Parts: sequence; C-alpha cells; structure tokens
Amino acid sequence: MTREDMLKKMGIGDGDFRDYLTKLSAFRNSLNAAQRAFFDGGKPTVDQMAKWFGPDATAGDVEKLFAEAPPQNGIICTEWRR
Repeated sequence: MTREDMLKKMGIGDGDFRDYLTKLSAFRNSLNAAQRAFFDGGKPTVDQMAKWFGPDATAGDVEKLFAEAPPQNGIICTEWRR
C-alpha cells in the first residue's frame, strides 16, 4: 500500500500528517519515564495498524509511513511495537 493510500484512508494530508508526527514526538519527549511507559503501552502495534489499513498494507508499509517523521531528541516514531 502506498503512503498516499494510507494518508487517504486516515483522512489527512501529507503536510498535516508530518506536523502531527512532529507534535506527537515533542509531546512524548515532554513526558517523564513513567508517563512515557504508559503512553507507549497504549499504542497499537504495527501489525494491528496494518490490519486496520486492510489486506494491501504490510507492517513494513506502516513503518515506512512513520519513518518519515522528524526525530525529536533522538526519539523516532518508528518505535512502534510489533
């Protein structure tokens, strides 16, 4: 599945998605260790996200989608659980 297909299914444009990821990374970096562990535990796995996109999406497609997020203080959005 292409990045464009995934963004369309999510209902968000590329610029807004990149801005969202930047803000999400900044928020995560503002948390203390306990808050970060709680926040990270609530995220879906890349496999769960791929299933949501449908049969044409793979975990690799999801990882590529989030890999384009700019790193914030060494934290990257590809730290999704499998």
